Amino acid sequence: MATLQPNPLAEADSAVDPVIDPTPNDPTPTAQTVRAAINRRNAQHSTGPKTPEGKDAVRLNALKSGIYAKTILLPHEDRARYDQIGADLAQDCHPQTPQERRLVQDIQDTEWRITRVIAIETNLHMVVATQQIETVQAMFGLTDPLESLAMGQVAGFLANSRVFDQLNRQEARLRRLRTQQLRELCARIDNRPKAPPAPQPAPQPQPAPAAGFVPPKPETAPPVPSKPGLFDGVPDHILDRMPNFVGKTAEMHQKEWLKKHWNGR
Repeated sequence: MATLQPNPLAEADSAVDPVIDPTPNDPTPTAQTVRAAINRRNAQHSTGPKTPEGKDAVRLNALKSGIYAKTILLPHEDRARYDQIGADLAQDCHPQTPQERRLVQDIQDTEWRITRVIAIETNLHMVVATQQIETVQAMFGLTDPLESLAMGQVAGFLANSRVFDQLNRQEARLRRLRTQQLRELCARIDNRPKAPPAPQPAPQPQPAPAAGFVPPKPETAPPVPSKPGLFDGVPDHILDRMPNFVGKTAEMHQKEWLKKHWNGR
């Protein structure tokens, strides 16, 4: 004999709180109205943590590798090292506008993500190498720990080459992004408005001289006496009587003639 199944809509209707029932006067509620009433009733329950401790505990629930995280720092990462990157950028670039400060923050975050990808790759090499140590030791008969680790790293890389390739692509993408951000920041710095030149002080007027005061003339050096010539002080009537001496010895003959014919020489 077939048994009658209970009506799910009737059970849901009986479970609906009449206070929040969207259609209390409707004798035949539909599935949509019943579901809406149930959703409103469930919304009265907890919708997430309310205390600061609870919010802090679940704020990283969706965080995986941290490569795409909006919260840049993971719980185990060094805050001081991250802040030092920002301090170095601020010291080098001296951001002045909100846009420049935003670009400095973006470059800081990108630089930290590059550091994180490199750390993930390094740690992944160690993990996969450790996983392969027993295999390579049995395969090649290795006993040296360092040699076994090196061979395990090779085997682990070959077994996880796709993951390493993804990390390399992420690093290359982040480096391109950092280059673009630096280029934009440098362009903004170069296009800063130039500061106007500092005004020069006006020349101070010279005080007017007192009435009746004659400024002294600048002192001049006395003229340097020139070398006396041969005919200086010789009367004209003596010079008229002097013969006309020529040649290289003319001056010598002129001196001798003056000694003989003029007492003043």
